[in-house]
Amino acid sequence: LESPHWVAVTWTEPSLNTLWSAPSARSQADLARARPPLVEQERVMRLAGSTGRATYSSPYFAPGGDAYIEYTVPINSGNVYLGTFNTLMSLNTFAKTLLPDWFLAKYDLSITDAGGHVVSRAGAPLDRGEGYMTQSQKLALPWRDLQLNVIARQRGSTLAAITVATTILALTGL
Repeated sequence: LESPHWVAVTWTEPSLNTLWSAPSARSQADLARARPPLVEQERVMRLAGSTGRATYSSPYFAPGGDAYIEYTVPINSGNVYLGTFNTLMSLNTFAKTLLPDWFLAKYDLSITDAGGHVVSRAGAPLDRGEGYMTQSQKLALPWRDLQLNVIARQRGSTLAAITVATTILALTGL
């Protein structure tokens, strides 16, 4: 897989049996541990099969604490539903590889769920006290109300505000 945040690609039957996966060097047991819980796999499988549209799983944590989300695309042959292609994305790696090191040294980037709980974090952890400014943007993809947040230390100028706003817009565009 070319991008480091894409961990695996699978072809899954409607019965949730994995027919094929890449990279093939990964064991089926490791792959099963990294995928969403079975209840979530069933929900996404039913949704993709009934609507014929791609969808995302809810964010979840695999053993070891890494946050993931799975993008599911239905596979049909005529009117026959064959299952789904699933791409497993590491939210932690996504946040860490998307931005340059200099940005992550100065800013705290986090992805939070609808309840405000941090799903993934990258960058310099900063307290939300005085002298800091926060910018948040809902992610436009159907990711269960995920929100991208950036915290920057305010330096008495609008440069931090412009940098944060530009970053949010650029990440939303991606």
